[in-house]
Amino acid sequence: MKKLLVVLLALVTVAAFAAVNFSGWLGTSLGVTYDASNATTSLDLGVTGRIDFSATGSEGLTGFTLSVSRSGSSVGETLEMINTGASAWAPAMTWGTQIWQKLYVSDPLTVTLRAGLLRRGFSYVTGANFQWYVTPPYFVSRKQTPALAFDFGMKAGDLSDTLVLYGYLPNATTADFDVWNSMNFSFVTLQVLVKDILSSAQAGTLPGIAVGGKVDLAKALNISAGSLSGYAYLEVPTSGFVPSNYMLGVDFGMEKFNGSVAFAGPSTLGFAVNTSILDPVTIGAEVALDVTDMLAFSAAGWASWTQDLISHTVSLVFEAADKTTTISWDMSVSF
Repeated sequence: MKKLLVVLLALVTVAAFAAVNFSGWLGTSLGVTYDASNATTSLDLGVTGRIDFSATGSEGLTGFTLSVSRSGSSVGETLEMINTGASAWAPAMTWGTQIWQKLYVSDPLTVTLRAGLLRRGFSYVTGANFQWYVTPPYFVSRKQTPALAFDFGMKAGDLSDTLVLYGYLPNATTADFDVWNSMNFSFVTLQVLVKDILSSAQAGTLPGIAVGGKVDLAKALNISAGSLSGYAYLEVPTSGFVPSNYMLGVDFGMEKFNGSVAFAGPSTLGFAVNTSILDPVTIGAEVALDVTDMLAFSAAGWASWTQDLISHTVSLVFEAADKTTTISWDMSVSF
């Protein structure tokens, strides 16, 4: 009888979901840092991970997603003793979740209702070839809150557009709205985030506006021998005319060689290159510097390869401002 109940439960579960996806990655790194300013050496052991789980209903009209990630590093951390005086460090845990239902589906228009801890905007956007061994030029203008959202997905020929209206509660007595729009046409992608619309209107001020765009120059210029794209992101200033948060850049590639150049206001310039000419090993380098202080730069070189399930990366990072040199060995697995 128990076996029959288990079989029936399994059949009901399979019938309820058309698709169930489970993915993520786990990683660990060991680093040795030498500080030339005081001639000391330190060790660091880091553990990171992310798990993504999503499911779609049997008719494809409903579903949910759940993501949990963990990052951080410490020597001798004791997770069980967090929130006590015996532990000086806690891991950085982040999560996001949402449920969704398609309210209307047609070829030119799809309307979807979403609810949960919803993220919108631009999150640490940078050139495609920066690996973050040094902190590259980047752009952030985002928000994540519990919210309700209506997604309007529209298509007309080569034009596709997604317009999202978010409603949320900044506090127990007020409501507010954000709007996110992402449009793609041929070789051009444009995105806009408008934040705090209702509260800004009530205060008589401009809402927070962030704009991003990317142009596939190789497609526009009919270049078939390589890849070339330009991108620009900025927050529209609420007063004055000069933005303080912006980024401009170019990604390029040809055969086994790729690179990125980016500048983030007001003063960060970055370069990144990588090549697979030594396949199966990929090697790369990246530099980030402050144009107002050229000696305060960060530089890194790295090599990565995959063996069975495990990806390995060895890196060397030099921070001129701190006078530190770090050698790291990272291992990760994706599933």
